[in-house]
Amino acid sequence: LKSGVSVPHTLKALCFAMICMGTLVLCAAQSLLRLGQESVRMASFGDPMNDSFYDSLRWGEPTYTNDETQEVVTEISVKQVLQRLRNESGSVFVYPDFSTLYAASNHLAPHPYLWFHPGLTYSDSIEADRVLLESLQSHETGLLVLEKTYFDLRRDRSLTGYPRLTAYIESTFVHSEDIGNFSLYVRRDSVE
Repeated sequence: LKSGVSVPHTLKALCFAMICMGTLVLCAAQSLLRLGQESVRMASFGDPMNDSFYDSLRWGEPTYTNDETQEVVTEISVKQVLQRLRNESGSVFVYPDFSTLYAASNHLAPHPYLWFHPGLTYSDSIEADRVLLESLQSHETGLLVLEKTYFDLRRDRSLTGYPRLTAYIESTFVHSEDIGNFSLYVRRDSVE
């Protein structure tokens, strides 16, 4: 070529440009079609939640956790769980998706994970089982908020992947109440 640029470099630049354009098109399509936001498809967004933490959040009704069974998380249930957490003075554990409830209720997570994604936020479920168990024990966690269904149904998000934690919960906690999609558990020794 007269320009002095070799064909392999031109070909590499062209391939790179095509990959960038393809990525841009896919991202734009995903954004416009709201792919990846299946939980709020067909939802309407009303007024902001009117909460000091979530003051600018507009909750989508309905928000599905499971398309097959049409299970829904409502704004009312989130507010009720949030109020219950705000009334709790001790350590709390929220599993698996609503980690923003920690900050919204002025609690610190008793564990080091921002969210639960095997292979991404932790590499080994056996190690995560140990860390979660030790974290709940050392912080003397008094309230558990466990979601009945989860947003990502492609992965098993139940506690069955954490056998030591599950055994600890079963021996130390008792079911207190259900609020929408959330099951709340308190320490056995607090109700006896």
